[in-house]
Amino acid sequence: MKHRRVWAFVLIELAALLAVLAVVASLLLVLGKGSRHNAWQAGSIANLHEFAAAGSSYQADYADQFYSYSWRHGVPTPSTFADLQIVPSDAIEAAGLQAIDILRRHGRPTAERVSLWIPSVLHHNFVLADYMGADLPLRFAVSPGDRNKVLWSNDIEGFIRGDYDPPDQGQPPPFPGREVAPYGSSYRMPLAFTAPDAVTATTGTVTGGGDHFQLAGPPCDFGGRLLSQVAYPSQKVYLLDSAQWQGARTAVYFGYPFARVPMLMVDGSAHVRVMGDANAGFRPDVPRSPFPVQYPYAPAWWDPPALSGPGTTSISGRCSWTRAGIQGRDFDGQEVSTSSW
Repeated sequence: MKHRRVWAFVLIELAALLAVLAVVASLLLVLGKGSRHNAWQAGSIANLHEFAAAGSSYQADYADQFYSYSWRHGVPTPSTFADLQIVPSDAIEAAGLQAIDILRRHGRPTAERVSLWIPSVLHHNFVLADYMGADLPLRFAVSPGDRNKVLWSNDIEGFIRGDYDPPDQGQPPPFPGREVAPYGSSYRMPLAFTAPDAVTATTGTVTGGGDHFQLAGPPCDFGGRLLSQVAYPSQKVYLLDSAQWQGARTAVYFGYPFARVPMLMVDGSAHVRVMGDANAGFRPDVPRSPFPVQYPYAPAWWDPPALSGPGTTSISGRCSWTRAGIQGRDFDGQEVSTSSW
């Protein structure tokens, strides 16, 4: 009887100990997720501050201009590479040629030309690398939460070979731009910093295309946007992370209204903001319309998943298509009227 009592006591203690250990393990798991979340946000904010410092230096040297692709269509390029020494037919081709010229000089000498590519959104960092005389990929251009981009930038040849392609999809053929993808940025730049705010009688610009990575619009020139043209520097988003990488069950594409995303404002301040708090934006090709750009989100395998399940999700162009462009504001105030445009 005495032995049974001792065993019962030991078993009760063991059960209690296991319960305590389970609670501690779950707490550690939660704390671990929280620390990763905090580390991603802090690292991303630090990266954005580096962009702000480099961008301010560029503006000081280039008469207040935001850094941007500057080659012009219809004008011979200044490239030293024979296959890039052509007269580009439009602004998109001119920007693409300049991007490849920079990549060859600062990262990948064998990079091939890419057709129908607007590098201003996710490869804007090429211009800064050229200005700074730095090698690509730029360290601070990759968000610490962007696991794919971190892997790619640390193993560029492996990515180009297809080592990181999903195994259940087999080996897809090399897609256009596979050579440039690992050198790009996790941080998106709204196109108003490199293209006109809206289509007018005398100018064209770029607006949303068939899905989240396609763009469209009438011909326009890139570059030449000035800091002095920004009406609300503390309320206008300059760069923002491509996703909420941590803090949710899965990564959340930045366009969802509940995504919490690190972003840099024009005044150099950086914050984590909820996308749904931003103004809805507009359609640059129909600037008087009360409706914003809407585009389908159909993620590729390297993108965060669509949260509505298979298929596409319609996303509003918050921050990417601010009403009135860089003359408008994204947060903490009503949209600027464009009814007279």
